[in-house]
Amino acid sequence: MSSHTVVTRRPNTITLPSPGNYSGALHNYLQERKESHLLSWVEIPTMTSNLTQWTVHCKINGETKGTGVALQKAAARQAAAKQACEAIMSE
Repeated sequence: MSSHTVVTRRPNTITLPSPGNYSGALHNYLQERKESHLLSWVEIPTMTSNLTQWTVHCKINGETKGTGVALQKAAARQAAAKQACEAIMSE
């Protein structure tokens, strides 16, 4: 039994190498199409009381495809990547 998850909607298919690794899956998806240079991230920390909240924008070819907000930068990045994967699959 495979540990890989495949998220698919024709014509776009994104394979998740491990559960919930949307950032890696997105990078691999673009790399297979020789478009990884189009992927960029904008990471914005915001202080709220004693905590830092992160807002991360996932951009493909300069267009924001996903935005994630969390107390951990990695969690915000994964949330943004998940939205971007969903946006790609719906195209």
